[in-house]
Amino acid sequence: MLKLINFLFFAPAKQGEKTVKVLCKDDKCTFCGKCQKVCPQNAIMVDDRTRIYYSYRCKRCGSCIKTCPAGALEFTKGL
Repeated sequence: MLKLINFLFFAPAKQGEKTVKVLCKDDKCTFCGKCQKVCPQNAIMVDDRTRIYYSYRCKRCGSCIKTCPAGALEFTKGL
């Protein structure tokens, strides 16, 4: 079974824009699955202690970040 410890996933950046990453802080994530339920792109799968993210599906809407009760998800700008 695949277990991701700390993840970054990338959404395509628009021309002239930096790539936006969604970062999960492992020490805060409770694996509650609320991020999965609200993701309109089905980019997140969560089950007992496992998180899988499909970066190519993410549209950077922020639904997962707004919904996370633990505050484990955040946007970061990079590369």
